[in-house]
Amino acid sequence: LFTDPIECVFSFTMSSWRPPPSSGSHHYGRFAPPPPPPPPNGTVNTHDANKQNQQEQSYSNGAGNSTRFVPPTPMPSTTASHNVLHSNSSIPPPPHMPGGSGVGVGGPPHPPPPRHPHPPPPFAGELPPPPGPPGHYPPPPGGHSMPPPRGGPPGAPSVGPPPPHPSHPPPPPHPTIASMTRSYPSPARSSQQLHPPPPTTAQSQSQPQQQQPQYIPRSKPKPKIDPAQIPRAPIFTRPQSQKDEPIPIYYPSRALSLDKVVPPPLADSRFLVEDDGNASPQLIRSTLYAIPKDSYFARRTGIDMGLLCTPLAIHSQDTIPRPIQMPTTTTTNDTSNNADIHHTLQDRNKDPQRISVLQINDNGVGIVPKCPVCHVYANPFWTATTCNFCRSSHRHVDIGGMPLQYGTVEYEVGGPYITRVTPAQPVHVYALDASLPQLELHIQLLQNVGIYMAQQYNYSMSASSQQQQQQQQYQRQSLSRNRQQPSQPTLLRPRIGCCIVAHTGLYMVYCKKANRNGGGDNNANAKGDDLELALTLMSDITDDPFCPLPPESWTCDMGTDSGVREYNQVMSKMYEMLKPLLTPKQPSSSKSNKVQPNPSAGGAALAILANVLEHTGGKATYITHTRPNRGIGSIRDREQKSLTIYTKSDRERELYTPIQLLQESSATHPDPSAAQFYTNLGNQCVKDRVSLNVYFVTRAQPSTFLDIATLSEVCRVTGGKLHWIRGNSRWPEQLQEELLRNALDVDSGSDAIFKVRCSEGIQVKSYMTASGITVDNVLGDSPEIELSNVGAQTCIGVELEHRVGGMPKAVNHAYFQSVLLYTTSTGKRRLRVSTMGLRASVDPAQIFRSADFSAVTAMLTRHAIAHVWKKRPEEEHGRVLEGARKDVGDRCEKILSNYRMYTSAKNSPPGQLILPETLQLLPLYCMCLLKSSMFRPSLPKRESGVRVNHPSPSGDERAYSLHHGAGIHPALSLLQVHPNIFSVSELKPNDGDVGEWHIPSFEDRPTTEMELAAHHPFIKMPRSIHPSITCLEEDGIYLIDDGLSIILCIGQNVSGEVKQELLEKDELGNVIVSPRTDYGQRVLRLVWQMRIFCSIGTGTESSTLRPTYPPIIAVFSGSEKQDTYYKELVLNAMVHDSTTDEDDYVEFLCGLHRKIRDTVSAKS
Repeated sequence: LFTDPIECVFSFTMSSWRPPPSSGSHHYGRFAPPPPPPPPNGTVNTHDANKQNQQEQSYSNGAGNSTRFVPPTPMPSTTASHNVLHSNSSIPPPPHMPGGSGVGVGGPPHPPPPRHPHPPPPFAGELPPPPGPPGHYPPPPGGHSMPPPRGGPPGAPSVGPPPPHPSHPPPPPHPTIASMTRSYPSPARSSQQLHPPPPTTAQSQSQPQQQQPQYIPRSKPKPKIDPAQIPRAPIFTRPQSQKDEPIPIYYPSRALSLDKVVPPPLADSRFLVEDDGNASPQLIRSTLYAIPKDSYFARRTGIDMGLLCTPLAIHSQDTIPRPIQMPTTTTTNDTSNNADIHHTLQDRNKDPQRISVLQINDNGVGIVPKCPVCHVYANPFWTATTCNFCRSSHRHVDIGGMPLQYGTVEYEVGGPYITRVTPAQPVHVYALDASLPQLELHIQLLQNVGIYMAQQYNYSMSASSQQQQQQQQYQRQSLSRNRQQPSQPTLLRPRIGCCIVAHTGLYMVYCKKANRNGGGDNNANAKGDDLELALTLMSDITDDPFCPLPPESWTCDMGTDSGVREYNQVMSKMYEMLKPLLTPKQPSSSKSNKVQPNPSAGGAALAILANVLEHTGGKATYITHTRPNRGIGSIRDREQKSLTIYTKSDRERELYTPIQLLQESSATHPDPSAAQFYTNLGNQCVKDRVSLNVYFVTRAQPSTFLDIATLSEVCRVTGGKLHWIRGNSRWPEQLQEELLRNALDVDSGSDAIFKVRCSEGIQVKSYMTASGITVDNVLGDSPEIELSNVGAQTCIGVELEHRVGGMPKAVNHAYFQSVLLYTTSTGKRRLRVSTMGLRASVDPAQIFRSADFSAVTAMLTRHAIAHVWKKRPEEEHGRVLEGARKDVGDRCEKILSNYRMYTSAKNSPPGQLILPETLQLLPLYCMCLLKSSMFRPSLPKRESGVRVNHPSPSGDERAYSLHHGAGIHPALSLLQVHPNIFSVSELKPNDGDVGEWHIPSFEDRPTTEMELAAHHPFIKMPRSIHPSITCLEEDGIYLIDDGLSIILCIGQNVSGEVKQELLEKDELGNVIVSPRTDYGQRVLRLVWQMRIFCSIGTGTESSTLRPTYPPIIAVFSGSEKQDTYYKELVLNAMVHDSTTDEDDYVEFLCGLHRKIRDTVSAKS
């Protein structure tokens, strides 16, 4: 019940049944607290309860400011009349039993019985297993099984499902999704599952003798919460549900001036920001918007002070972004609305949130005005004579009439800000592993990348003149006229090249002619008939790899027509020329049947790519399907496809921790030579402004160890990307899109330096799992980060702490300034400065109200990952993963315990779990984080008695999740661990407007670009469902978004007509969503809207924050031909269900409440 948004309370009422007459004691669940003492008269005083509710309501209207969920008072019944249990009280029957009242003892009413007379089968179409011997029910296969009944016959334990009914259909002959799971429930835990729907009244009357004995309890009862009242994850990323609601506009400076602390909209919500003198939360997001004044008050909350900085999340004013292809709009029934959508999409491509660009002087050479004491740049919080950071005078600082009304501004600088003679050039070089399956197809994909790169350049050139006019008009309206405007950017022509690397040598195909640079006439060699191809082979690359040719000789200029023709000619003939040389020799006969991995000189390939870009800088990409295992940089197989290593925590840690971060000595280090090689490679690439990207293209279940962890560390340090594309049928589309996103990322920067400064009393403690290399400042100022590449997805976590003594008493605000010095894709040197002001507080309740859920969870994830990567001395025997899991639980319990002890929530009854309004979903997030592939155990517990054939997750899977979690943006923190599930079973033309375009209506005609952008069209999303296997129907179709992929889950009982309308086969025989039918088009539009979730901006200028391009993976329930990996994706997404290692959501809350109560009791 959502009453007053002040406090969130769960009333834990425990059901207890009288034991047999021979016993004289009560039995409680394992999370149940001891029964409260009965009132003097043996009953519950209704007046006192009402008085208590009035007191809580009065607090709700005061300073508590949290949301209160109070279960409804149960209706009086002849069998259940008290909330307090007594040893001499009559025992009521369970709810929905013959003779029961339908209301739990002291608890909320249970959901109504189902319409069908028997419990429905599980999602996978399986029937519950038949009953075994008396007193024994075997556990069903699958970690997400159907829950057991509430009781059983006399003498039998209350575990296992009821016997199947004769009316049920026979079980399916093939395995289903529920039977293919990563972890299995043990018999000891079966009684802790959720209960199935109880029988209806008709069923109980038709079979009174058979049904009633099954519900006589014989096991220990458990505490119960009404599942309908616990916090569930709302879909903040979903566009507004009402058709006529515009996008909300947030004003950060106006929010700072309010009497009440108002945190910004959630990071994964849909909102716009008007820069009114305070930095946008899309660029800097704080965990707290009321900063504790000193460490004493910070300890009373338990929430870590931190910032999540995404400095390039919003485009600069002169950026020409890559056009985004919009989905079709031809199926809308309202033709007039359809025309409005087309017109609106064309007219609203301008993002009003763009960052203004200023030039210091006519020549672009000058010094940005800053404080002479603390070196903070001029910002809107400066007074006429005083710096807001150090409170020193800046009277002698020449601002020069600079307008200081924007929280974020970008300066076009030169002179001392240019640290290199030549800026980094847009050079893209690719290396393909010669052992790649379908090598010819990979070459074709790279050829397409070059074509798109040339089209992007031509598009940018044609739009540059119009863009310049728009910039000048925008700045004349918003900035002072006496400031110099930035000069029109000169686009640098991109270059691209490709080579093949094998363990036998380096193969380079290039065009041999007199004038290769394309600097002459573009019409020369128009026919391309005189292009002569040459082949260069360097055989010895295993020990000292380098590139034998300069980059100008084998890369093509994609800014000229001749360069485009050269590249197409080279790529079309490359495979034909190299096929005789790359044909593998037949292996000699051997008695050993051990599978040998494909030879790969991956270390040499990365070294060659870095050597190519040594003087120019740029982006280097290596595409492979296995780890480096030949020559320099070879990595030994530390997994060896053995389950034994996963039983040893110290050995398992070596699989998901980069070998560069292992702190063991050289004598015990698993691979010291490889660790030294990749450490030096990363440092050298940062020095040379080279960004390394690695793409793995493998089967769903790779046959060998990939060592994702080691190569991901190289990508993280150099500011590159690591992607693992696992053998789905649409992998070429996914690989090409990933390559295009990296190659056409025009709003990214290179040769960057990032820094954060804090006001008095606060300092930077560390950068949490940030990209680049951290450099400590010798002057005692905050450290800096050097980055080879920075983009819209680059999110840097900053951990803050109080200085000795805290903030001065006379200071009521805290200020933070992030500075990014970088080079744009056009070769301009820019300085982007973002200044954020926050309120200071000494009230714990106000601090809790100011907490930002997205930022808190993102920092919590980074802390846990840092715990995994950096072994602590007290953690012996390598139990780092267990320590990280414990750290997550301890942080959650500490925050909620402090809220209970140091706010007015301490006056609430101890039997209630009270959550802050802004952190209602913190327990859910922590539970899902522990169940994610980052932190869940790879093998089930020994006491479960379950045996598995492969670990889940494997070392590579865990390393891949940790890599993306280390740089997670607040907008994706919840989605990464808690999937969004949408039912698309009813998307027909007459089934509503889900999957269609909508334009919010205008009450008053918009007068500004911001108001116009607030009415941008969007696609209506369906309602989401809980990620539980009990919520999936066998005849349903669902879209599951887990952050890295989008799963189209098709139930086994879906009719053939529906499948034919939704799906079709492409030219290669792969199953895809049909773009020809109305049903398929609606689903594709929903997928498009899901892919731009967590995007900043509107229209075709949106900067997506997703780390990967999520493919559509079709999973068919009951299909034995499909790999179990895809079925495990569905089961792992059911995070609300219990497994062998974790409880379900309800029991997790029970255990958390017990810990909080114990902590509060110990400190009271």
